[in-house]
Amino acid sequence: MKQLISIFIFLNGLHAYAQCDLVLSGKVISAADHEVLSFSTIYIKELKTGATANEKGVFTIDKICPGKYTVEISQLGHTTLDTLIEINKNAFCTFNLPVNATELKVTTVEALAIKKQEIQTLQKEEISGVEMDKTRGLSLGESLKSITGVNSIQTGPSISKPMIHGMYGNRILIMNNGVRLESQTWGSDHAPEIDPFIATKFSVIKGAASIRYGTNAIAGVVLVEPKEMPATKCLNGEVNLVGTSNGRSGTASGFLEGAFDKKLSGLSWRVQGTIKEGGNYSTPTYYLKNTATKENNYSAALSYNKKNFGVDLFYSRFNTMLGIYTGSHIGNLNDLYLAFNSPEPIVKSEFSYKIERGYQTVDHQLIKAKAFYNFKNAGKLEYTFARQENKRAEYGEDLSYNQSIVDQNIPDAYFQLITHTSELVWEHKPVKHITGSIGASYITQGNVFRGLDYRALIPNYRTYGGGLFILEKWNKRKLTIEAGARYDYEWMRTYLLDFTTLKSRSDDYSWENYSGTVGAIYQFNKNLSLNVSGGIGWRPPAPIELFALGIHQSAASFEIGDTSLRAERSYNSQAYLNYTGNKFSFEIGGYFNVIDNFIYLKPLPDPVTTIGGVFPAYKYTQANVYYSGLDANLSLKLTKNISLTSKTTIVYAYNRSQHEYLIYVPANRFDNGISFSKDSIWKFKQAYLNFSVLTVATQNHVPPHSDYVPPPKGYTLLNAAIGFSIPVKQQLISVSLGVTNIMNVVYRDYLNRFRYYTNDLGRNFTVRLKIPFSVFHTEKKDE
Repeated sequence: MKQLISIFIFLNGLHAYAQCDLVLSGKVISAADHEVLSFSTIYIKELKTGATANEKGVFTIDKICPGKYTVEISQLGHTTLDTLIEINKNAFCTFNLPVNATELKVTTVEALAIKKQEIQTLQKEEISGVEMDKTRGLSLGESLKSITGVNSIQTGPSISKPMIHGMYGNRILIMNNGVRLESQTWGSDHAPEIDPFIATKFSVIKGAASIRYGTNAIAGVVLVEPKEMPATKCLNGEVNLVGTSNGRSGTASGFLEGAFDKKLSGLSWRVQGTIKEGGNYSTPTYYLKNTATKENNYSAALSYNKKNFGVDLFYSRFNTMLGIYTGSHIGNLNDLYLAFNSPEPIVKSEFSYKIERGYQTVDHQLIKAKAFYNFKNAGKLEYTFARQENKRAEYGEDLSYNQSIVDQNIPDAYFQLITHTSELVWEHKPVKHITGSIGASYITQGNVFRGLDYRALIPNYRTYGGGLFILEKWNKRKLTIEAGARYDYEWMRTYLLDFTTLKSRSDDYSWENYSGTVGAIYQFNKNLSLNVSGGIGWRPPAPIELFALGIHQSAASFEIGDTSLRAERSYNSQAYLNYTGNKFSFEIGGYFNVIDNFIYLKPLPDPVTTIGGVFPAYKYTQANVYYSGLDANLSLKLTKNISLTSKTTIVYAYNRSQHEYLIYVPANRFDNGISFSKDSIWKFKQAYLNFSVLTVATQNHVPPHSDYVPPPKGYTLLNAAIGFSIPVKQQLISVSLGVTNIMNVVYRDYLNRFRYYTNDLGRNFTVRLKIPFSVFHTEKKDE
């Protein structure tokens, strides 16, 4: 009987393989003038394979199985198209690429201008579609942890920020809807001020991307990419509801969008909003006092696009209030060391939604205006202007020495940062096999600090900066070569209080340097490719690193800066091998990054006692270091519906100056899972069931006696998720249930700054509901 079953499975697989011999070929032309678009990129998303058109715009993709596929066609200077096609026999298609969104003849569009200008030879990984739905309700830092090479550094249960290849903060640039996020990013307790519901895709570019994005992109770039504005007359929307058991939080988010036709053709709009509230989180054995959260966000977008020009306007506001775990603020030295060595908090708590003193509030506003113009024979010119205002207030816990401050609810520290950025980019028309862009950027910032202590954690300052870059790409057949260069200059004036004379003074600082990159992609065949890149980058020291001297309330630390710090200089290299087959796929890559004058926060031997309590003390210092590591992502399709996945992230960092390991580096991480998915089960669509085992090793690569508390032991967590969609009036309503830490394991993570005081989170159930709706929708007819 077993032999018959084996023969049946073999014959069935052989039949399926025999059917996977179809060919998709075609031609890519411009919808504007019907000219051939040479060297366009054609990509089949489901198969993760594609081809590059030749000089005549003709392409061929073979060994395709029958079915429906999403085909993406892109070309510099034209709008990228996503179109759904069904292949049951050999097919030849002619794709007309429009020059703007109003010419689209497809349902879905991926047309962010940033995609055309970003560095192609660096490794890029994305979260979208169903995988994006699984992250709803999580912070940006937590959402990105499913990508290999990406971790998050935490300050308690509710504050998380992304870490790429072991680096975070001012070495990672976050692009929010095409605008670099400018806020008080220097603190580990300062999470990105972004509503994840604003995006339909997260992308992570690994490696130094300073050429395109400027300083502060030594480790990589996170792209938060919203859904493209609608191109045809419609009135659509979506509602997302999320509930969690740990913290008993509830989140509601939704958007409404529309577009016009006739005399208002080309005009579209969108409004979006999110509200969230949660109570005290819990470990497997106790609640974490004062860890409740509140969040209110909203945004609006307006777009007007015609044949050769377009204008986009965008506004968003992010507002949050986060309680800081009470057990992190200690009154005396004996209690501090007792907290370090105690497995549980001395004072226990019950569940509550109340946020008491010992919290932070953040309000971040963004205004963006973008315009482009397509020249007939000179490419595309695009200009982007943005204004951001970031207000942060931190309220200390123990202020019994001054009850009037508590009664008036005065913050211990208040920061206001206003930023203006401008960028002008020209994408020239393809010249034979060469495409590229040239650009210039400008930034000005003003920071105001107010605090109860005359010692400013960061000073008042004013900065001006600018940069020029060129990025070119040569492509022929299987080989793509890319190179770029950039120059940046930054000037800063600080306004400080002299502690000896108590008189204010101003000091000027300036930095300038260049960046460069060169890389190549070689497509061995339709399944296998190799991309290799190397580059140099830099970043100036941040104000907190230069001037810190005081209590950092939200991080429960006392920090000291150093005005003699010099700019960092990085030398980055990486290589990734990518294979995509019908049943087996993998992405395996390694990197080696040398960073001179690397700035990091080093624990001091003894805590600092202040009138507000006792805090672990840290000093910003420099060293020559290197980071190396391995990212591996493997996927094996056992059957049509069952798949195995394995993700590995290994990071190794060494302090060359001190000849010892570097602190605060992620431990090795392994995430293995099995999943079942089926397009249709009875009345359910897009059904899936996932089980995964996450193992994080003990971080043994730390300098001896370098921290107040040694690294915690490694841990293993079991996670699961189930989901499906239900068709209702031509819409798919999605429902899912996820559970993390199923076995309620007690553990502490090395990257959690509050591991000194408490365990990490216990079991958590998450229920998600997505309800799309369409009041009306008009398809664009072919002309």
